[in-house]
Amino acid sequence: MNKAFFTTTIIVSLMFCSNGIQAQSTQTKLDQVELMKQWTGTWQSDLGKDTVELWEGKLYGEAVVINVYQVINGEKSDYYLINCGYDKRDDKLKGYNLLPNSHYGTWIGIFTTDKIFKADMVDTFKPEIVWWKNKVEFKTPSEMIVEAFKPDGTKTGEWIYKKVK
Repeated sequence: MNKAFFTTTIIVSLMFCSNGIQAQSTQTKLDQVELMKQWTGTWQSDLGKDTVELWEGKLYGEAVVINVYQVINGEKSDYYLINCGYDKRDDKLKGYNLLPNSHYGTWIGIFTTDKIFKADMVDTFKPEIVWWKNKVEFKTPSEMIVEAFKPDGTKTGEWIYKKVK
């Protein structure tokens, strides 16, 4: 009888322990809409001699619109617009980049942590056709690093942006 009681106690204890371990591994869902607001304000990257790129991010309701332009030798020119929205059906951020010549690119992304955003530039919101990948890391509230990659993961560029307003 003592052996059966002891065995039952161990089994019940293991069941409770495994439930506790399981509960601890559950991640809190990230608030994608709130996290994308990190892009608001003016971000600046020095691209080289006499060339600066600026991102001016503003709220559009709960969405974010970013006007990207470059200043080359003191002359400002539109580069593209980024429009960021949230799709609750799959808990992803989606958007498009619109160029002045009316060309555009669509993307699908997600904050994997509160500081890291990963996106795929895709063919008209088709996630199976990836043209390139992007990673944004907010090192601090006033510094972000943007990295670009080919679909196979080969890194093609990196830019550091500082928040200036």
